[in-house]
Amino acid sequence: MPIAKRDFFNLLKVSIESINPSQLIRNSVHKQNSSLKIEKKFLFKNQNLIDDLSLNKNVYIAAFGKAAYGMALEMEKIIGHDLCRAIAILPFNHPVNHIQSKIEFFFAGKFNLPDLDSILATKKIYHMASSLAESDIFIALVSGGGSALLALPQNYTQNETHNLDIKLETIKMLVKCGANINELNTVRSSLSQVKSGKLSLLAHPATTIALVISDVIDDPLEIISSGPCCAHSVYYPNEQAQKAVEILEKFEILDRVPLEIRNFLEEKIKISEHVDEKVENFLKNQRVCNFLIGNNTLATMALMNELEKECYSNDFRVLLSNSLSGEARNIGSILAAFTYLLIQIRSKKIDWIQNETKLNDFIRSKIDGLFEFDCDQIIRVLYSKIFMDDNLKEKIFRKKKLKLCLISGGETTVNMSKCQSIGKGGRNQEITLAFEYCFSKLMLNNQYQELDCLFSSYGSDGIDGPTDAAGAYFLYEKNCSNLDQNELSDHLNRHDSYNYFAKKDRLIVTGPTGTNVSDLQILIINF
Repeated sequence: MPIAKRDFFNLLKVSIESINPSQLIRNSVHKQNSSLKIEKKFLFKNQNLIDDLSLNKNVYIAAFGKAAYGMALEMEKIIGHDLCRAIAILPFNHPVNHIQSKIEFFFAGKFNLPDLDSILATKKIYHMASSLAESDIFIALVSGGGSALLALPQNYTQNETHNLDIKLETIKMLVKCGANINELNTVRSSLSQVKSGKLSLLAHPATTIALVISDVIDDPLEIISSGPCCAHSVYYPNEQAQKAVEILEKFEILDRVPLEIRNFLEEKIKISEHVDEKVENFLKNQRVCNFLIGNNTLATMALMNELEKECYSNDFRVLLSNSLSGEARNIGSILAAFTYLLIQIRSKKIDWIQNETKLNDFIRSKIDGLFEFDCDQIIRVLYSKIFMDDNLKEKIFRKKKLKLCLISGGETTVNMSKCQSIGKGGRNQEITLAFEYCFSKLMLNNQYQELDCLFSSYGSDGIDGPTDAAGAYFLYEKNCSNLDQNELSDHLNRHDSYNYFAKKDRLIVTGPTGTNVSDLQILIINF
């Protein structure tokens, strides 16, 4: 097995283990005498710590998201006999062990979209939260994927099924247009009875504690699972509706979304900033505290630590970014051109890049004509993290073999709005396919006997789009130049990355991992 492939599968395992939800709960929460203690370092910014969490058979738990199962079971162990009731909404295909537990498990969200099962389970949480007293503690266990599971649409009409259908129609239109997770969740929140802080409003006057595992770039509280316990979002429903309208306008679909949705948003915008008495009382007296216990940074740091153990410390390893975003095929192409550039520099066919403009020019010259894109942000990161590093510059010109590993995380998008015949795949498989297409094309007239190179992008939840794969990987082989460019181009243009990698036996299939901190990318070059 090539060293790059061996190292990659070890790193894949390490990254998933580092964000195990049970362990994240144990790392952040503990019971001391008859009180619950959560470390201050996990507190979201601009929040005041609530540390008087006295337990007296007064704890109620609502868990939702891809990490809900592990989080809920671990919290049940910690709370013990002080737990009164717990409800967990899990992805429809999540495996559950037969164990003794007070937790009521519900399954919902087929194809990562809210469904009638989501509404049924959310109503259970809605009624539980609405019945709490001031002495109660409401614990929300929030993780990525929660937007599809905690779902209760606003009453645009009197028909609950129709309300869900028209909300889904709107969200599907945004997905097809390539809207990112922040844009999707902003629109979702404005159309929901439980998102944007409304869940914590329902639980008032109880104390609300939210333990959050983020799957969103930069960890914005109001966006993760659509911010159900983000108290400050409750105050401005008109502004939220305005943001939703602006997003629909940006993708030129405002006049195509269902009329009931448009009318609802327009009515919300007209409402002044005056809030009703219930909301005003909540904002003055609310006891809501959100803690960030896991995110993409945690996974990438675990990867960096593992690389140090594996002797990459003697060579070169770098964390590029935890905020990788943009069109998936563009990102894959840029990383491929960048990899090709490093190989050319190592072979002394190209000089070291002295400034960002030269890097920009090189990458655009290699990709121009393949896709249209704006690559300034990622090129800026690549230049600052790679070409401004004198240590790498010294090592890359040595005769000694060099092991180089680049790590990144984030979430890209796939724009399918102009595609007439759509295949099967996900954003991680598409990044990898774009990398393979671009890299193999650049390497057509270049053979490197000693090159051992692997690139992969994968979802930490084990699910990439509507497929059973987490992602895929590209492995450079000596016959790389024999890859069928027409076949690669055809699959890429049809967004059919899954079927391409299935044929090549290079899909990454982990099954649902029971956690989610968005996507991870690993580039290994041994030369």
